[in-house]
Amino acid sequence: MTWQATQQIKTFTEEPESGHGARVRSVMAAADVIVFLGFQFHRQNMEILFPRGQQPAKRIYGTTFGMSPRACARLEKSMKDGGNVFRFADMRCPDYLQANYEEIFEH
Repeated sequence: MTWQATQQIKTFTEEPESGHGARVRSVMAAADVIVFLGFQFHRQNMEILFPRGQQPAKRIYGTTFGMSPRACARLEKSMKDGGNVFRFADMRCPDYLQANYEEIFEH
């Protein structure tokens, strides 16, 4: 991963009362590419990022390492419903980034 790419990585911690959700949603809406690493796609996090299940069409990548097949199927359906182009894989983060580097960072 290039230094420039690492400088664009954003993380957050959200407490329901903190008000960070609006800022996170704004950043997500402006992004062309979204990469989820080790996220697990818990309902609370998804509601912060995509309120009421509404998602702008994006290129979305992510790891599903350790997630159940049922949870992966539910995630895939929710991403398709949003019109997103997505690529998820049951891989550890470094392996996933190595396998998808060009598609994620050199588009």
